[in-house]
Amino acid sequence: MILAAVAAWTLGLGPSLIEVRPSETGIPPTINDAKHVIALPTNPRRAPTVVFLPATDWQPIWYRTYARTLAAHGWRVIALSYPNLQNVDRLCREDPDQDAHGKLRREVLFGGDWSPHVAIPYEQSVLARLNRLILWLRVNRPTDDWNLLASRVSIGGHSQGGGHAAYWAQETRFRSVFLIGATEDRFLDGRTPLWTLRPSVTTPAAWSALSHAQDGLLSLQSANWNRLNVSRRTLASFDTGPHDPHEAIVLDERTPIGPIGPVFAPFWIAQLSGRR
Repeated sequence: MILAAVAAWTLGLGPSLIEVRPSETGIPPTINDAKHVIALPTNPRRAPTVVFLPATDWQPIWYRTYARTLAAHGWRVIALSYPNLQNVDRLCREDPDQDAHGKLRREVLFGGDWSPHVAIPYEQSVLARLNRLILWLRVNRPTDDWNLLASRVSIGGHSQGGGHAAYWAQETRFRSVFLIGATEDRFLDGRTPLWTLRPSVTTPAAWSALSHAQDGLLSLQSANWNRLNVSRRTLASFDTGPHDPHEAIVLDERTPIGPIGPVFAPFWIAQLSGRR
């Protein structure tokens, strides 16, 4: 049953913002009930859809600037709350199983019993949360046409979230897949995470990666971009002041704001503009 919910609606001249907890859409509130954030353009019915997965331990509400910026340029954005409180690389980088990262990502995305490092049933998975949220939006925003096909959706995320998006895009054909400061999967003994070598049904032309030139994890990201066959790669170099470039590339209260808005906004927009 879809639960009627009191969501936070911020309405004004710019994009509208909806915030709703997974439990308000019918997900049990036992694992990370942080709010989803949905940003809508002026005419959301015909807008392309972006599904965004946050980084480790960061909530969708800390990506409001990113979501609003894309919505202002015509996308409708779903920043999804999911089980992201544990760091994939730290859990797996000494695991003797060469597919440890991939199995953990599969369990986060789809549920089941794939990884010994987490315990995520289907009803807490990314897929279940997204499906329940879409049902909730169909009830609460019935004129927006939420009958989505994967081939019309861009999937992506920041850091851990970008890795999950990449794994999903390998076996589901999305409109595009975009990585922001992702992905850093590695083994300390030099082995290659097996999942990064899998073929992808989402074509190479649909893959893009964005990172900061001073991101301390860039060498790991670049190695994985090569294995994932990412076709478009962009490095930004704006000064992020006291903030870690890995976070400042997209995270609220970290990303620099210039005279006309977030300095990284042109990069966010360009990353998606080629696959509208």
